[in-house]
Amino acid sequence: MRHNKTPWLIGGVLLLALCCGGFGVAALSSDDNPVSQQPAAAEPAASAKAAEDVVATSRAPFGTCAEAESAGALPLRVGDPGYSRALDLDEDGQACVAATQAPALPPVKPAKPAPKPAPTIEDGIWTVGEDIPAGTYKVTEPISGSCYWAILKSGTNGSDIIENDLPSGGLPRVTINRGQDFKTNGCGTWKKVG
Repeated sequence: MRHNKTPWLIGGVLLLALCCGGFGVAALSSDDNPVSQQPAAAEPAASAKAAEDVVATSRAPFGTCAEAESAGALPLRVGDPGYSRALDLDEDGQACVAATQAPALPPVKPAKPAPKPAPTIEDGIWTVGEDIPAGTYKVTEPISGSCYWAILKSGTNGSDIIENDLPSGGLPRVTINRGQDFKTNGCGTWKKVG
């Protein structure tokens, strides 16, 4: 009786191939013809890349460009994992590009200068428009003693009185114009109010 040794030979080759790293091996039939081709094992680098792609496509958009930069994802383009329109300030399809990071700031308005203190008048004779500005003046404290004020025509050496008063109380108010002199004595400080 004759025995066929081919099945045992094929089994041994398959076992050897499987033990030695899974290289592609053709299985042989009893008449030594290839029946099927076993696929070669996938390379580890390709499967790692595929896993990264799955993780990357599931990544939520970055909240800030700093987050994208720290993740090493710059520049971000439309379709890239982590891209967000909120980070694409000029809407050109590229987010977190240095030239577009800072939005244009509104022009800085110069600070308003501190208002100048209102002009004041003390005892004496003052020429309106030269020594003091024209306007309405009022004493800063109520009159409590003798007070005299006068509006005079300029250049008359006090002899042409337009208006005057000797108030003994209250807060007197006067309006003076260019071409006039203003004389005050004992009334305290006058402050421009208009």
